[in-house]
Amino acid sequence: MSWQQYVDSGMLAKGCMYAGIFGHNGSKWATSQGFQLGVSEATKLARILVGKEDGLQELARGFSICGQQYVALRAGVLDADGFPPFVLGQCVDKGKEQQRVIVICTLKALVVGVYHPKYSKNRNLRDVAKDMDQLTDYIIGVGY
Repeated sequence: MSWQQYVDSGMLAKGCMYAGIFGHNGSKWATSQGFQLGVSEATKLARILVGKEDGLQELARGFSICGQQYVALRAGVLDADGFPPFVLGQCVDKGKEQQRVIVICTLKALVVGVYHPKYSKNRNLRDVAKDMDQLTDYIIGVGY
């Protein structure tokens, strides 16, 4: 399966408005149409989430996804073994306050999903996040 299929069937079809998979170096592996995460945005998030940069306070002050500003609502790890790290953010741009972003960091990739209730195929944020967690578990399991 190609990376694009993971984005299309594993994220967009399950309630993400936009989605993408990026390398820790910011390289684009696959994205939904119109989703342009900047290299500096991706590398900064990867450095923070893998612990190479103490950035939890920075995430709380705000971070950028595709030029839109987010503030962290939650950050931590998804599994009891301390991996994978994630951040859940809320958009603070005017008129986009219902928009959320979920970023999960795998061994070699950032899996990014943007959620908005209006475009969620009647799915709630918790279910979309759970599907993303299952997708990242698979990606980690195959070495990425």
